[in-house]
Order: sequence, then structure tokens, then C-alpha cells
Amino acid sequence: MKYLHRPVMLEEVLSFFKPFSGMTFLDGTIGEGGHSEAIVEKIIPGGTLIGIDRDSSNLARASERLKSYASMVKLFQGSYGSMKDFLKSAGLKGFDGILLDLGFSTRHIFDAGRGFSFMKDEPVDMRYDSSAGVPAHRWLAEAPEDEIAGVIREFGEERDARRIAKRIKKSLEEESSPITGLRLAKIVSSAKRTKTSKNPATKTFQAIRIFINRELEELEKGLNAGLHLLVEGGRFGVITYHSTEDRIVKKKFREYERRCTCPTDFPVCICNESEKTPLVSVWKGSGSSPSSEEISSNPSARSARLRGCEIRKAFLE
Repeated sequence: MKYLHRPVMLEEVLSFFKPFSGMTFLDGTIGEGGHSEAIVEKIIPGGTLIGIDRDSSNLARASERLKSYASMVKLFQGSYGSMKDFLKSAGLKGFDGILLDLGFSTRHIFDAGRGFSFMKDEPVDMRYDSSAGVPAHRWLAEAPEDEIAGVIREFGEERDARRIAKRIKKSLEEESSPITGLRLAKIVSSAKRTKTSKNPATKTFQAIRIFINRELEELEKGLNAGLHLLVEGGRFGVITYHSTEDRIVKKKFREYERRCTCPTDFPVCICNESEKTPLVSVWKGSGSSPSSEEISSNPSARSARLRGCEIRKAFLE
């Protein structure tokens, strides 16, 4: 099956950033370059686009897609949480725009050997960068039941987390070979007490993937880094796909929008008057969803939300 990558909420992204010639832009999750291709076409002449991805195969595809703009595109393998290092490597001082698309690429399900799919009889790996970290099947074999249950509950918001973790460990006691996607999906399905329109294993696979790749930790690092690397008037856009990451983004943007800079536990405000200017303006369209037309043509976009803010007081060093 040939997979065709379609960037999510592309029109909304372009409307929010309003790319202009000479713009310096960071696509912190470049994937296969769908958003970047549309943006780089609009920042000519004089623009620069930095693309980051943890997956080397994604970078190869993005490089091919953007080869016509090679002179203005710089690609780096790594996490967007380290964007400050890549900014320096590219010889830049700050960004006019930063985009993070936190979506999980369908390509990872199709590609053999990646261990993301609950339809394949191959060991669950789930690492975006297969050269670093611990594969999911090894973690499941070595982690205690309580830890597995906690991960599934926290990152998957799964009500049956305890039952699922118990059955995973029992299955591994009975058969110690690396747990496969197909086997894990069957275990989860047998432990679920409630029916769902989605595959019963969806939340569990999501939770394990988030944990293995430290996605929420990287999101916190990326948000803090990005807000301090944007020029005054620069814009930060994040596409989220589930409630946990969406809450993190919403909270962070609101935190920087506060007029008062005192710690939240102070009984009275003691800020200097000059510090009361909001640090960012949260975009009025923040939390917007894909159009019904996009969802109809690309069902995987249905849970996407675009949040954004504009820098009012730059923190550049």
C-alpha cells in the first residue's frame, strides 16, 4: 500500500503564521515535510527553514520533498526540545515562527520493523529514533506491574490500566519471548471491560509510545525553549492530538500570558508596573479543529487542535 502524507490543518497553519519573505522558521517536527513545503514556498526570497525530526527516515523523505529549496533549508536529527542547539548550529539568532505538530505518523504503522502497529506480529519497539533508548518490548518485560499500570493510566487515560498491566505481566510469565504488537493488542482486548468504537488497544499503545519516547517531557522542554527563541512578534503554533498534551500547551501559553509575574502562591501582587505587560498574546483561534471537509478526507485528523500565541516581549539572549 502506498502511503500519501497529508499535513494536518495546513490552511489553518498558514492562516495563523502568515509566512512572509525573509522569515526564519522552525518546523520542530518536520516529518515528511508537508507543512514545511507550503511554508518555504512563501518565505522566498531570503527565508530560512530549520527542520528537526528524531526519525532519520522522516528526514530523508523531507529532504527529498524539499530538495528544490535545499539552499534555504537546514535539517537536523534530534528532538525539538534541543532546538536552541540547532539554532546555534545554523548560525541564527532567533525565529519568526515555530511549529510543532505532535501527531503520530501513519507511516510508522506501515513500515515494517518499527513495532508501532497492533496489527503486526513483530516485537513492539515504538522508538522514533531506533538508535537510542529502550524498545517497548524490553521495558514491558523488565518494568514492574505498578509502573506499567501507571504509564497506561497517566498517558493513555485508560480506566482498565491495572487489569491490562496485570495481564501483560501474566502473559510474559507464560511466554517470555518479546511481546509483539498483535499479541499485546489481544492482551489489552481481553482485559477491557468496556466497549469502544476504536480498537481497544488504542489508548494502551498511545500511552506506551508516549512513555518510550518521553514525549511529554520533550513537549515541556520544547515549549519553554521555543518561547525564549522567538523574536518580538514571532508566533508559536502547536498541533495537539490528545487531551494530556493539549492541556500542557494551553497551560503554558496561559502562563506566559499572565499580566502578573509573581509566583501563584503570593497572597498579593508585588510586581513592578513595567513587568505587568503580557509576555504573549494567545491566538483567538487557539484550540480550533480541522474543517469537516478535512476530517472527511483524512479521518486521522479528527482529534487535532491548533493552539498558538504571539510573542509580545522577546526573551532572546
